[in-house]
Amino acid sequence: SAPTKRSVYTDLDDTTLVDFLISEVTARKKADGSFKEPTWVAAAELLNKTLTCGAPKTSAGCRDHFTHVSRPFLASEYYSDCS
Repeated sequence: SAPTKRSVYTDLDDTTLVDFLISEVTARKKADGSFKEPTWVAAAELLNKTLTCGAPKTSAGCRDHFTHVSRPFLASEYYSDCS
């Protein structure tokens, strides 16, 4: 069988995902300290609108990818506030 295509997250995807999740926090759509499934579904749909390569994003993939994106993003925000 053919190999499974993997999702590819570009720098623009990372920025779009973080910006979208910030807007969800602003809209108070984050409950119990975490985003709920509808938020991740909406994030995947948003990212898939500009898909340039790789497999379509899924809600689970976006959630998993965000754990890798959020740490460097939060660190850069912290250090930019300190300067």
